[in-house]
Amino acid sequence: MNSLKHIIQSICFVLITASAIAQAKQDTATIKFFQQTITDTVDANNTNLKYYFVFKNTGNEPLIIEYAQGSDPDFPFYYPRMPIKPGEIDSIGVMLWKQQLKIPDLRRQYTVYYNKGKEVKLYLRRRII
Repeated sequence: MNSLKHIIQSICFVLITASAIAQAKQDTATIKFFQQTITDTVDANNTNLKYYFVFKNTGNEPLIIEYAQGSDPDFPFYYPRMPIKPGEIDSIGVMLWKQQLKIPDLRRQYTVYYNKGKEVKLYLRRRII
């Protein structure tokens, strides 16, 4: 009788644990970029100063971008400061300085930190032909 009780308790424990793990995996914000790498080949007269990394929150809780860091501290970029609701689309903007327009092979990396330690890397490459 005791062993049957022990078996039933064990089964209940396993089911409750599995349910909690499944719920924890479902309650999350997920950032999905339409393009994580932007490669732009331009002629020397091109004056495009802005690039946008467009993304969508494909999770089921608000996406909070905590901060973002670039490979070059003098390379400005902008990201949403308010939470992005599930299903919403937003963007991270990158801006070049005019003197950077003449760099023949410009490469930059950005790391976006969101929802308590998750991160994603973005890349910008701009080549002059």
